[in-house]
Amino acid sequence: MQSTMLRRMGIYRVSSPKSRLDELEKKANEGAPLNFVEGHEAAGLIKRFLRQLPEPLLTADIEMLVKECACNWRSICRCAVRDKMRERLHRIGKAQFHLLAYMFLHVQNVIRMESENKMGIHALGLLFQTVLDISRQLVCYLIVNASARLFPDAPKNGYLFDEVTIVP
Repeated sequence: MQSTMLRRMGIYRVSSPKSRLDELEKKANEGAPLNFVEGHEAAGLIKRFLRQLPEPLLTADIEMLVKECACNWRSICRCAVRDKMRERLHRIGKAQFHLLAYMFLHVQNVIRMESENKMGIHALGLLFQTVLDISRQLVCYLIVNASARLFPDAPKNGYLFDEVTIVP
């Protein structure tokens, strides 16, 4: 999905049929190979997986921390909250950290294709707010501060998920 489906119009917004998602979920749970007919199926399966997590990925203290940030949410955080956020994210557990990192780096890649897929930070912030059951402010903060991908002229380090790379 990362390399070919990001250009799909309305990726994450357009839903696949429930029966198709049920079939894909069953195959995934059985460890069988997944063959996606189109990108909306993969996006739907990702959303379904995130909604079905048994516990929230983020703790209440992370939700409270983002409220302390005085920076413009459309820009990279340059206040003390950034370092505190990195520290707290590293305490949530390795699996949760890597899932969040992958997800928000992927979301940044979706946003980089906004001219084709029509999915920007506003739309994705609203969507993942409901999927992850966290505030839109926190979702947008994590999107903007995940890495330097959205800001090519910005410094290349100091982001929340600097040490994580998505490999196709």
